[in-house]
Amino acid sequence: MGKIIDSLAVLGSSKFVTTTNAILNEIFYGLRPKKVYILSEYKHEEGFKEKIKKSLDMLNLGADVIEKVIGESPEEWEKGIKNERFDVIDVTPARKYMAIITAMVEKTEIRYALLKKEIEGYRTFGYVSPKELELWTLSPKLGIIKDIDPPEVNTEQEVSFLSPIGLESLLNLLALFGKVYIYPLNSNKVIDYSPVWEDVDIGNKDEIIKATKDEVFKLCAMRSGMILPDELEQLKIRAEDANLCFDTNIFINYGETIFELLGDKVRYSSIPLYSVYNELSQYIENYQKSGRSDKNTINKLLGSISFNNIYPKLANLGKERAGDINIIKEAKELKINALNPLLVTMDLSLNGRAGLQKINSFAISNKGKYNLAKGILGKILSCLSFYSDISIRINDEDVYKIINYNRNWDQLVNGTAKLQSKIRRFNYAPLISLLENNM
Repeated sequence: MGKIIDSLAVLGSSKFVTTTNAILNEIFYGLRPKKVYILSEYKHEEGFKEKIKKSLDMLNLGADVIEKVIGESPEEWEKGIKNERFDVIDVTPARKYMAIITAMVEKTEIRYALLKKEIEGYRTFGYVSPKELELWTLSPKLGIIKDIDPPEVNTEQEVSFLSPIGLESLLNLLALFGKVYIYPLNSNKVIDYSPVWEDVDIGNKDEIIKATKDEVFKLCAMRSGMILPDELEQLKIRAEDANLCFDTNIFINYGETIFELLGDKVRYSSIPLYSVYNELSQYIENYQKSGRSDKNTINKLLGSISFNNIYPKLANLGKERAGDINIIKEAKELKINALNPLLVTMDLSLNGRAGLQKINSFAISNKGKYNLAKGILGKILSCLSFYSDISIRINDEDVYKIINYNRNWDQLVNGTAKLQSKIRRFNYAPLISLLENNM
């Protein structure tokens, strides 16, 4: 039921995400405030508190949201805060001086949510599981609040659209209620795919590893950053003074994750190959015309989406250039133009031919050793839903269906997955969608 209090105050930052995360952390740890105050240096943009109010209404709270502008200097803050009285003040999103002065307020419980990686506090609520943060009381007595008490959901919205990060947030919130399982459904399945994985407990690393025996699950695990190439450290060294160019199979198997592994410096110095772009584009054009959904086409579809996300401003030039021969020709032209191209591929044959043409190349093996990392489970789910509908279960209850809608090109490019809620009390997807759309 939670602890009903009259007032919760949060020291509001300039960002909607950090202010909202602080409020929701308190609510998921059991507070049920009648009023939520946002204490600010200055007035937020129009609609700021209304969006927070809407998110609280989705959690069946009905709390009033009130913004109080205190001031923009330590002197103003001390003068403005000393006579205020609240049951709880969360100082997590505040500037240091705001938090220190606020901590002096008498007869008020001061709290702070401690994240091991502060950068993750800028992600959608739930991306960091409430289980993984430490909610501290700083005064009147130092201590850690341990009991998590998720609020009830109050929304009739059954269909939502979430990004892979939003899916990650949803999975973390669902895990507060028990073990979370995923399994493939026979509906909306691509014509030549018969999954050999089933009923995977997403909290069990061994079950996830076992599921990677399925080639599609393995592909999605690679794209999520869960399976890392054994050659990654060598590639990082080679990338230090090179302009990386990626073959088609890198975009298919690793997608945007390749740059998350190698870093922004490598991304900005990399060079897109028109031959790769055109090869992927030709598959997409044929797919849109024929409507044929087979594994190979969907693989290329994923690669094309990743290419366009990484290089969104690439013009469609030279459509006649596609395939391995043109990849080598294009790499040679880059070398002539005083660049230092390093062709990265998973095709050992292409790697050998590039060497014969005196093109620097680097091969990542698809059958060698792999290093396992945490990865983003939301990316796995989003990827798997390109091949069939996916069900999400908590303990013995089916709570969501992720619908394969790879025919909807606009939504695919937008990178969102379509979810249908099965049980209302677990339907946090509309809340996460609202938060994502206001980041």
